Amino acid sequence: MKKLIKDLSKIILTGILVGIIIGIYQLLVLKISNSGIYVYEMRTTISIIFIVIFTFSFCLLSNYCINKIPDISGSGIPQTENYLHKNQDLTWYKVLPGIFFNSLFSFFTGLSLGSEGPSVSLGANTGIMVNSLYKEKDDLDNVRIAAGSGFGCAFLSPLSGVIYTFEKTHPKLSLIFLLKTIVVVVIAYFTSSLINHHKLINFEISRALNFKLYYILFFIYLLNLITSIAFKKLFMSLKDFFKKHSSNFLVKYRFFIIVFITILIGIFATNYIGSGSQILESINEYKLLKTIILLILFKLIFTIISGNSKATGGLLIPIFTIGALNGLFIHSIFNVNSVHLNLIIFISTLSMFSFTTHSPLSALALGISHTSFKYIFIPLLLILIMGTYTIKRIKDKDIYSLLIERL
Repeated sequence: MKKLIKDLSKIILTGILVGIIIGIYQLLVLKISNSGIYVYEMRTTISIIFIVIFTFSFCLLSNYCINKIPDISGSGIPQTENYLHKNQDLTWYKVLPGIFFNSLFSFFTGLSLGSEGPSVSLGANTGIMVNSLYKEKDDLDNVRIAAGSGFGCAFLSPLSGVIYTFEKTHPKLSLIFLLKTIVVVVIAYFTSSLINHHKLINFEISRALNFKLYYILFFIYLLNLITSIAFKKLFMSLKDFFKKHSSNFLVKYRFFIIVFITILIGIFATNYIGSGSQILESINEYKLLKTIILLILFKLIFTIISGNSKATGGLLIPIFTIGALNGLFIHSIFNVNSVHLNLIIFISTLSMFSFTTHSPLSALALGISHTSFKYIFIPLLLILIMGTYTIKRIKDKDIYSLLIERL
């Protein structure tokens, strides 16, 4: 009986703490990102001086933290997966606050980084913290569940939290583990939703795709597959280049250079900085094909550079944004009726995420969670099946596996 009570209390505490931490974190991300945009949009001499001084002051602090705690560089997901495979240890009392606060600086500055990866890492480190409180350091299942809960809370989708846990944290399948996962994810979701109500992705869809237009799915699949492979190739090539020339002055201090470039973009083109949430919110406003192509190229390059800056932040929202722009491109090329625009964009968004991270079930769960089942299930499922089959055939690796290889 004592063990049962102990296990129940641990499950409940994990859910509550993950929900509180991710809820506060996502709320702060929204506020701080909006504050950064507000300062950039002022475009006065005082605001520019302020943002330069403030940003470079925090640059020094952020760079110091990253050098002292290397595990807070990037999204934290590769480090979390490495921990779950017992290939490295994580000091939760350093990593958790390090990722929490250091990533907020990235969002204020406007780097092309998202909050969903850090949410997974924050969840995992919360699980490690609870394990240490209960003196059960080897309970990796609790860390797996907490990581999945972090994903679910970031997207305010308990279903995707459960699916992500099973798809990406590699647990041993069992009924007990499933029940624990559901309980923790649901508790975390309700706790988080009391604090934060903002959804990272939000598309209003009120109509199913006409069967006559299903041929478009092939082009969405093809474009996102090519884009995801190109993105990973370019991303890892730049990472390898920086590693090879790590002693070079410009490479060594690239963080400051990339932040300076971001400040310039923020001053002259505020709508295009950040994770991509601004682009997603106003994506229907981009009509010219030339503009869409330039935006896709810009977002690809900006994300690859930001992701290799050593700054703290995730890649998923930028990847979502690239996928959404690809969907807009396909819609424009084939001149499809505008009533299908949001559905095409959303399907493209989720397929780009799936192809890049090899998470088809999580992508499907996000699709079902954010719109009607009858509108999205069949077209999205078809694309995910085609993509998953192709990825297996060409032996393509997901972005996090590639990053783990370079840790």
